[in-house]
Amino acid sequence: MPASISPHEAIAYFERTHGLMVTVHDYAGQLRGFVGSERLVHRHSRCIAARSSSQVRCLSHDVEEVRRLALTYAHGAIRRCHAGVGEAVLCTLHQGSLAWVLFAGPLATTSAAQEADIIEGLHQLAARLSQWEQQHSVWPRGESVDRGGAGSPSGRSGRIIRWLQVHHADEVSLDDLAAHLGLSRFQASRAVRQSTGKGFSDLLRNARLATAQALLQETDLAVADIAARSGFHDRSHFHRCFKAIYGMSPQTWRATTTTQTP
Repeated sequence: MPASISPHEAIAYFERTHGLMVTVHDYAGQLRGFVGSERLVHRHSRCIAARSSSQVRCLSHDVEEVRRLALTYAHGAIRRCHAGVGEAVLCTLHQGSLAWVLFAGPLATTSAAQEADIIEGLHQLAARLSQWEQQHSVWPRGESVDRGGAGSPSGRSGRIIRWLQVHHADEVSLDDLAAHLGLSRFQASRAVRQSTGKGFSDLLRNARLATAQALLQETDLAVADIAARSGFHDRSHFHRCFKAIYGMSPQTWRATTTTQTP
């Protein structure tokens, strides 16, 4: 793998290599906006089924247990949740605090050698994420224009895109982005257009469609559920947007993608 790659590329590489889905719990908020929102929650079909019937137990397992055993999981571990789903877990600590947790699954029956290989892969992934974080300014913190801060066109563009990546699945509007940027609605609209070349509605739609694509390809969720999880709360609107961009319905796109996947 190249020496310096983005979090998205590093995670995708791990997933291709090991045939597992990665989930990131970003406690420090350093990766949100740089990791696709679909990877911030467990999204494979077995976890989705378990969560739909017992979300409280899932949250307890994924949050409370991880916090309690963070030091143990810092070395990497294989565990099974209350629903019997196997996964590898690795916690990353920054200055003694839990920064993020990497999950990889679902695991079928594996040998000790395979499990060791997966955990080593997670350690390598964590190292890549840490390296990338150290080399990049994650969230603009009032840097000067010359340094690409939030006031410059490039810095503002990155800030807008990252905000949309984090929040696009919520019911958000231009007013919410304006509040985040500390601008009026008119100023925010102009800033979006000037720094990205697109309007807010187009950016929001594209972010939602990207998440919908990932869920169509990587889960067995019904299209209506995918629409809602991607931020489309009107299924008809979701279908119109999807077909306008990709030239086919979500169902047809999923079938075509599944057929072409090795």
